[in-house]
Amino acid sequence: MKQLGKKFTLRSLCLVLLMVSGTLHALDGQAAQLSSRQSGTAQIANGASSSTATITSVTTSKAFLVFSARLGSTIVDPVHGQVSGQLTSSTQLTFARSGTTGVIDINWYVVEFTSGVTVQRGSQAISSPGSCPIVTPCTTDVTIASVDTAKSFALISVLNTGTAYGRDDYFEARITSATNLQLTIATLGSAAPVVEWQVVEYMDSNVQSRQVTFATTDTSKTDTVTSVNLSKSWLIYSYQLDNNATINPNIASIRGQLTDATTLTFDRNTSGNAATLTYFL
Repeated sequence: MKQLGKKFTLRSLCLVLLMVSGTLHALDGQAAQLSSRQSGTAQIANGASSSTATITSVTTSKAFLVFSARLGSTIVDPVHGQVSGQLTSSTQLTFARSGTTGVIDINWYVVEFTSGVTVQRGSQAISSPGSCPIVTPCTTDVTIASVDTAKSFALISVLNTGTAYGRDDYFEARITSATNLQLTIATLGSAAPVVEWQVVEYMDSNVQSRQVTFATTDTSKTDTVTSVNLSKSWLIYSYQLDNNATINPNIASIRGQLTDATTLTFDRNTSGNAATLTYFL
């Protein structure tokens, strides 16, 4: 009986060790492990409609791009100044615009993970230009592979035409279900814009997402969130603008910031156009 007891104890111990090992392996598989961070600059030259940047090879399903663009002083319209960006291969970034006038300087960052992060991306042309009435937003639904919406966020950039910034230049991106990315614009102009999108599922994260609306008289709006660690949180947002065909930057440029652990503040310099904004925190 003692011998049987010893055999049983040893077997039980082996099973426990296997279970613990398997659990740790599963947890490690979900943990977000950073593989690399690359950054650099690119420039769309005067006379050019696009520019590429070469990067060290990444696994595209585990990497995403963020960037900012600085426009030359002569660029005042979306056809020349609205820039889209996308990771177009494992070693290349592509930045594009519809026009060719003026210089645009771009700062970009690419982060890649070995585990815990999955990225989907695509290029969505918004069809049926001119078919949307002013009072009814134009919505395009993009089917995505299933994600956990509480751990996912969307990044977008837009390629468009036009001689003045208006309600047909600003897109709002929402993840409306586990398998749907929704792109909304107040109305369409004479040409079909293209939205470059990325949906990032980050398993170690806790993503809060809601809509915030600006009335025509609003210059500032706040939203209360579940308390976060400010040193470990970042804010992403996009918005659509309504009403006027032409929109001034002091009305259209909306700033967003984490003002404390439970408060988001969105503001603009001047009231005017109504706006609907979606954020991911």
